[in-house]
Amino acid sequence: MKSEIKVTGNFRQRLHDLAQKSRELDGQHEIPLSELMPDDFVGASSSFPSLKELFAASPFEIHTLDDFKAIPDEDWDKFISTNTTFATWGEMQQAAVREWTQHKLGFK
Repeated sequence: MKSEIKVTGNFRQRLHDLAQKSRELDGQHEIPLSELMPDDFVGASSSFPSLKELFAASPFEIHTLDDFKAIPDEDWDKFISTNTTFATWGEMQQAAVREWTQHKLGFK
């Protein structure tokens, strides 16, 4: 029994677009947290409507990147585990990267 799959022009173009988007994502990227964790991501995984409000609700003074870096990892992880659906900040970042990648590839 011989099976054939007919590839239409539209499907071929979508595969080409996906390959192009994949090449664009290759390598390392610096993604601002505001882009990595947009409001819909933060809102779906916490009771806060935005990353800015999540930071503001923390017991830490976060005005600069240096302020954020100065927070002990264990203290920040505790805040994240208490206020989001994630156990750690690393877990939250990994989920955000997955969603960001799916969006960039056109799956979301």
